[in-house]
Amino acid sequence: MEQQFQDFIMSVPSEEQEMVLELDGMFRKSGYECDISPAKNGFLVSYVKKLKQQKTTIANFIFRKSGVKIRLYASNIQQYDEFLDTLPKTMKAEIMKSGDCKRLFDPSACNPRCKMGYIFHMDGMEYSKCRNMAFVPTLSKENDPYIRTWVIAELKELEKVVLK
Repeated sequence: MEQQFQDFIMSVPSEEQEMVLELDGMFRKSGYECDISPAKNGFLVSYVKKLKQQKTTIANFIFRKSGVKIRLYASNIQQYDEFLDTLPKTMKAEIMKSGDCKRLFDPSACNPRCKMGYIFHMDGMEYSKCRNMAFVPTLSKENDPYIRTWVIAELKELEKVVLK
């Protein structure tokens, strides 16, 4: 596993390696395990934890032609969706163009194992987006501070859920 993690880090562009290592540390410190598997364009790196008898993924690192992205499973976004108003225009545009959640409108319209998407507000508009496509920002110098803040907010909310 350690060699596989090193191979993953070496495949990340050098200017983003520090950010990936920082996020990895945050996830692991919060009790998430790192699961790495080969993918078409590099690696799929998932952070998984058992919460209330259920396996939960908080994030994946994925490789795309546009660069390394992080898919955030922000299941508590409604608790801090005002944060979305602070995002740069490019991040907001990615969220707005992501697919709508079919199951929120018709529970039989998607895979029955799907956990459903998210309903949230951004810039005064309500969105109903697919959980697999809604929050997938590209790691970049501009986006990294927002991604870091977002991960911290989601980890704090998940901690509250565990304490209940």
